Amino acid sequence: MREKIYLLLIVLFLLGCAATPNKPEWLSKLKNVPELLEGKGFAPVGKDIKQARDEAYGDAIQKLVMAGEIQVKGLLETKVFSHREIMDDKNKPKIKGEDILNNINKVIYDTVLERKYFEEYFDSKNKEYWVYVYIPVSGLNRIATEATIKSLQKAEVASEKTNSIISDLEKDLQNYKEKENKELQSIK
Repeated sequence: MREKIYLLLIVLFLLGCAATPNKPEWLSKLKNVPELLEGKGFAPVGKDIKQARDEAYGDAIQKLVMAGEIQVKGLLETKVFSHREIMDDKNKPKIKGEDILNNINKVIYDTVLERKYFEEYFDSKNKEYWVYVYIPVSGLNRIATEATIKSLQKAEVASEKTNSIISDLEKDLQNYKEKENKELQSIK
């Protein structure tokens, strides 16, 4: 009789362990390291789990992009708009920073989706879908630099100073690519 009770307890214990999926660490605490931008998205699961998954992805990416905007604005201000030579007579930029920023945000969105910097978790007990997205800051700087170079090249400001800014950005771009590869290796 005792053997049957012990066996039943062992079976119940094993079933309890098997039914509880391991929650990822990022669900309770993000990495919070300076060289990494992170976003955590959430969506309640109603009737359609795919829709909840898509909403969680969108939420995570939006949070990542919002965190990255500060970084990108700083890069734009220090590398491009601090140069008075690309201003017109009324001290307005000949190149619109908002246009560059919007373009960069779209590129970030596409890059993150393309490279699959994601982890996801479905909490079946609470009917919640969670997504974690990350990108190295150097990757964000690389994206911003590439988009800024393209914007400057397309602009109608083909001056010697603009070409100098592009040249400086191209040097920075190479450094960001190398740093991004190193950071990705250390994250994994």
